[in-house]
Parts: sequence; structure tokens; C-alpha cells
Amino acid sequence: MSDTVTALLQIGLQGYGSMPDALAVLGPAERATYCNDTWQKTMPRMSTLEFTRDRKMMSTLTTGRRGAVLYLKVCPHVTGP
Repeated sequence: MSDTVTALLQIGLQGYGSMPDALAVLGPAERATYCNDTWQKTMPRMSTLEFTRDRKMMSTLTTGRRGAVLYLKVCPHVTGP
């Protein structure tokens, strides 16, 4: 996943867990760094299946307090299997 997409996803998931109120005063780069560090500590990556033309998606398996979670990033042009 690109750094930009990763940062956007992690900033969008700020409601997961507790984020300090002071986060709002940080600039975009500092906020992305904080979110990335917190995300990596909270839900470490176990495995990644990179995007391929055949699969048309990327999969990341993480683990955390809720157990294992599989995140998918799917090509927007894909509507079915």
C-alpha cells in the first residue's frame, strides 16, 4: 500500500481505540506519523498479499485486541469475482 493511502486510511480510522484530543492540532504529516505508529503498535501486520492483476486486490492480515483481522484494498473497477 502506498504511504499516502496508508496514511489516509489510518487517519480515517482515528476513532479506533483512543486518540488524544491534541491530535487535532498536529499538521497532516505529524498526524499521519502518529497514526501510523499507533496503528503499528495496536494492530501489527502478520502477513501481506500484494496487489496483482489476477487478484485485483491487496490483502493485509493484522492482529490486535479483537483477534486477527483481514483488510482488503480492492480495485475500484472490480464488481465481482
